[in-house]
Amino acid sequence: MSTTPSHRLTERPGQQQREQRVQEAVNTLGHWLLSSTQTTPGWDQLIADFAPAWSSPGSYLARISEIRDGEELVGSTGAVGPATTVVPLLEQLRAASYEPDTGAWLSASIVIDAQGWPEPQYQVGLDAEYEEEPASWLPGEEATAAALAQDLRAYPRTAEALPAWMAKRLEEAGLAVPPAVPEETGSDAAQPEAAADGGTADGGTPGSAAPAETPPAAAQPTTGPAQNPDLLQALEHYGRRPEHRTQLNVLRALMGGQALLDISGSDLIPGPRGERIGPGSTLRLQTVQGPDGATLLAVFATEDTARALHAVGGTGTDFRTQARPGVQILRQMLEETACDGIVVEPNGRASCRLDRALIADALAAPHLDTAKEALLEESMPRLLGSLIAPDARLLVALDGPGEDAYPLCVQTEDGSTPETMLLFTSAPEAAAIDPKLTLRAAPARQALQLAVDAGAGHVRINALSPSAVLPIEQVRELLELAAMQDRL
Repeated sequence: MSTTPSHRLTERPGQQQREQRVQEAVNTLGHWLLSSTQTTPGWDQLIADFAPAWSSPGSYLARISEIRDGEELVGSTGAVGPATTVVPLLEQLRAASYEPDTGAWLSASIVIDAQGWPEPQYQVGLDAEYEEEPASWLPGEEATAAALAQDLRAYPRTAEALPAWMAKRLEEAGLAVPPAVPEETGSDAAQPEAAADGGTADGGTPGSAAPAETPPAAAQPTTGPAQNPDLLQALEHYGRRPEHRTQLNVLRALMGGQALLDISGSDLIPGPRGERIGPGSTLRLQTVQGPDGATLLAVFATEDTARALHAVGGTGTDFRTQARPGVQILRQMLEETACDGIVVEPNGRASCRLDRALIADALAAPHLDTAKEALLEESMPRLLGSLIAPDARLLVALDGPGEDAYPLCVQTEDGSTPETMLLFTSAPEAAAIDPKLTLRAAPARQALQLAVDAGAGHVRINALSPSAVLPIEQVRELLELAAMQDRL
């Protein structure tokens, strides 16, 4: 076993990404408000107030009002359910703005300012409340302890972020919800960048951290919780049939979720907000040597196999792991190390080697990670939002390489005409079912429009689980929202 070069840590721009997602959700809600509200021209502000409907999880209270010549005029008030257009957008906004140290908003207002009638210019803003108990606009909609507990399980708060009124109501009802803890490896955790001098840890050379004759660890059964169950399943499939297609399926699963790195022996300095790994830390990443002498970054799907390999190495360091998104691990291996590739679960029941060239090709092709993450989270609002992002790209499967090639549709069991068009979030997603598929990258909106123009009845995002099937009516509505967003 060997170590990779030392790394210094810098902070990732997670906050900027969150703010971008929030703004995208706010803009989309602004389009919804303008298109769904019948008003007389000349208003100064159009306001939509929202709050969770505590008596009906998944629904929201909604109140529309306008300000005209300094006077507020309240319009419709009522509840909107999950089947409406606006609720997925609200869920998207709530998820995008959520952080453990603030929680999810308890009420939010979308405010549109209009200037320059009769052809006004609009400006959309958000006013969100995270601590104060929202006033009830309808009878029976007070926030009960049971409803608050359910909401906190979906959007946990740190102990410091729990308002006193909420804590008291839970305590009086005898309900306890575990508080959130600061994330160590999430969007606010610092991530490594290559050392400026490019040297190896402790002045050693790759492969020098353990004697060459160190025997490999015995294959370990999976006994603990999997960091990435889809990755384990793909590995088992590869172990039964080690071929290029199943190898690509392992790469697909790794790109779609998280995995573990062994960072034992790293010098960790806590961050200013309680992160275990903060600026100034030095990471050491575990590698193994392949039978051909290649240096491979060790990547794990479970902590058990990482611990077992660490124990065999006999380095004398405290065992530590770090969970990272698979795409980040792959990108870091390419850009910041001299490794020849990675090996997934090097001492597991089944292991799989992915060489540098294969990984480079996969990352060079368009891949819509936000959509894959939404599929893994089973978050339809986030999936829809990712598909209409301005820079989103998807891969269209075609029936041939020519210019007149036609999009492929899913075959039906009864032999009827296929009508579900296939779109993929990455090349490995497509290659895992057929490495010879002809793919063409396109902006996601154009790919969705192609399905509409081709007369498809549905669109399927990815063929293998996790995937989603969208009725073509939902696709049309999504494209209309995107068009309104462009005009704003």
